[in-house]
Amino acid sequence: MENSLQLIRQNLKEGDNSEIARIFTEHGDYCIRTLIRNTNCSKQDAEDILMESVLNFRDKVVSGKVTYLTSIRQYIYSTCYNMWLKEYQKRKRREIVGVDLIKFYVEEYSETMDTSEYFDNKKAMIRITKKAMATLKTKCRRVLSLFYVERYSMKEVAKMMNFANDNVAKTIKSRCFNTLIAEVKRIQEKEKIRL
Repeated sequence: MENSLQLIRQNLKEGDNSEIARIFTEHGDYCIRTLIRNTNCSKQDAEDILMESVLNFRDKVVSGKVTYLTSIRQYIYSTCYNMWLKEYQKRKRREIVGVDLIKFYVEEYSETMDTSEYFDNKKAMIRITKKAMATLKTKCRRVLSLFYVERYSMKEVAKMMNFANDNVAKTIKSRCFNTLIAEVKRIQEKEKIRL
């Protein structure tokens, strides 16, 4: 396999992408079928992920990051599976972008609400919070998402957002959160929804 990888690398560096086409032909159907069976993803998602995995394989072979493999098929499938997991987690985070924020709202601003009401109204909360998030400035949406959804520390948020330090990040996060809560309340009153 090592000689095979060296040949693939050499061909790719010379602009010959026939090996990539061969990998698609030989391993594509297997990877797509197995990914669908193991993850329940759609065929379109599986095909997109396969394409990305093969291109990732090409880049790693050319750059010398992959120097030895026992099975190209297994490498491509493993990459597909890991990419799907990452994408799935991103989608889940996007779907619940408001849940953690609203949970804080419920806990901090509405002490009278019991847990059963929270779960009964979760869909309304998500919808309202997403609507409220969409009204925030990009910086606020990013800070709140990084902290509450993606679970970065204030120090990491400060670095990612190019803030002077984590205290600045905390102040901005607090302001943004209060703006979000005010907007949630405004939408809630406007739509006459009781959360």
